[in-house]
Amino acid sequence: MAGPSGLTTEQFIDKVAWRLGRYIAAEEEEIQSRDLVIPDPKFRRNYNVDRAALNDLFQEYDINKDGSIGIDELERMLLQMGVAPMKEPTKRSSASTDKSSVADERV
Repeated sequence: MAGPSGLTTEQFIDKVAWRLGRYIAAEEEEIQSRDLVIPDPKFRRNYNVDRAALNDLFQEYDINKDGSIGIDELERMLLQMGVAPMKEPTKRSSASTDKSSVADERV
């Protein structure tokens, strides 16, 4: 930075800002591209799905045998497997018990 061949303070700041801008842009681009790429799980080393068993499972839950699993069939399957996403319990259940105690107080 100092000396006849070095940059002035202003030139140095501009150069650092330019390089930092390039670095940040490249990092943002890398993050965005990672989000877009979803590799096929078949390419994993430990991919060893039993396709015959998978087909049997599909046939078991395709109740109407139309070759697809609808939302009701999917719900049944996930419930039986114990992995269905459940709604959070509401806090109103305690309010219903409060109503009966209020009714008791009125009498």
